[in-house]
Amino acid sequence: MSDVVRTGGCGCGALRFRARGEPKRVAICHCMNCRKSHGTPFNVLAIFEPAQVEITGDWRAWQSSQSYRRCFCTACGSRVFGLEDSTDECELSLGSFDDTAVFAPQYEVWSVHREPWLPSFGVPQHVGGRPTS
Repeated sequence: MSDVVRTGGCGCGALRFRARGEPKRVAICHCMNCRKSHGTPFNVLAIFEPAQVEITGDWRAWQSSQSYRRCFCTACGSRVFGLEDSTDECELSLGSFDDTAVFAPQYEVWSVHREPWLPSFGVPQHVGGRPTS
């Protein structure tokens, strides 16, 4: 694992994270749950193994699907990370990182809900979720 550590957190600073090493992948998600919970047309996620991520501060979660918990700061409500139970992954929202221009998306999922006015990001698009093979 790489020694690099990247930090981030919520809007008010009460919830912080430290992510060690490189993410498994970086994705743009257009699913309706991401759209509604972030109030944006898509969310960009850096996906890590849970052991790579340390979370500090108070947070709560709500179950947005059978295996996914969306986690947010109890003080300001910023949705900073998500926990995917079926794959045991921690998804950190790219906008929550302290540094910008660190990761680039590798693919898009749920492009069936993609806004038609968005430019091409030059990455593969999947109509549904990410193919497992």
